[in-house]
Amino acid sequence: MPPIKEYLAIALAIGALPAAAPLRASPIIENLALNGSATASSEGYASVASDLIDGNRDGHFHNSGSVWHSAPGDTILFVEVDLGAMYYLDRAMAWPRTDVLQGTFENVRLTVFDSGGAAVWTRDFLPANAAANPWGTSALRGVRGQRVRLEKIDADPEFLTFAELEIWGSATPVPDNLALSKPAATSGDRFDTPAAHGNDGDLGGDYAIVGRPIWHSDSTGVGKFWEADLGADEVIDYLIYYNRTDHTNTASVRLTIRDEGGATVYDTDLAVARETLVNGGRQFDITHDLPGTVTGTLCAHRNDRQRPPFVHRTRSLRFALRP
Repeated sequence: MPPIKEYLAIALAIGALPAAAPLRASPIIENLALNGSATASSEGYASVASDLIDGNRDGHFHNSGSVWHSAPGDTILFVEVDLGAMYYLDRAMAWPRTDVLQGTFENVRLTVFDSGGAAVWTRDFLPANAAANPWGTSALRGVRGQRVRLEKIDADPEFLTFAELEIWGSATPVPDNLALSKPAATSGDRFDTPAAHGNDGDLGGDYAIVGRPIWHSDSTGVGKFWEADLGADEVIDYLIYYNRTDHTNTASVRLTIRDEGGATVYDTDLAVARETLVNGGRQFDITHDLPGTVTGTLCAHRNDRQRPPFVHRTRSLRFALRP
């Protein structure tokens, strides 16, 4: 495992409006599971399926009273969330059990069903690693459905347990991630984590997962940065910063947004400490809803301090380590 000092390690998503859209016209993306209902293949050890959608990310089985566990003898191993209506989905996120590492959240399949029960999307995840830390995927972005099922597709181990399953989406189409696969530049990379891992659509933050789904700076120091070029001035509505989840000691970063001419149109600091608890779990997804709209092209993040973007026409975004 790479040594942990004040390096940068990130993944990124940027939501935006079409250039001609009015201010604050973007849909509200929220955790739809909170207002849904949950079922499971079984309920063991006094846990219930609704523990998975109660908004409590605390993974300590004995302290939180909010961790679901399958019952002994269950060989089907699934959980399912009915959102109550058809929604456009953005991402799925899960928080593991934390008081003991049992390696159960691996080799899982996500399937989305429409209101008539037909499967409209499915994909398998984590074939070789268990998620010992918060995990998420945006692979279902844009899919429209009502029920989301997560099932284990092997029997090793023969049980499943985790704390929370969040299904984020909106009643109206979700905006594109403007940062997705756009050219990225950095102050330097290390540990087989190229710049492209910062905006490849993989929300996973655990370095140990096959493929190293994070970006990691080459060394410590003020000014270390990751930057995405959106290719042209775009109207940015919000930004989501996904933490490295297994280890990181970066407490704050600076976000800078520049326009096509290179002028800074937004600059602010962002608190990203992994140890900060949000809804009982370690801080993973950090959403910045911009105060208005910002237009820009370059978005950068550096170890110098970071701020949230707002919708304004922007071409670039930079994150950097703060002093």
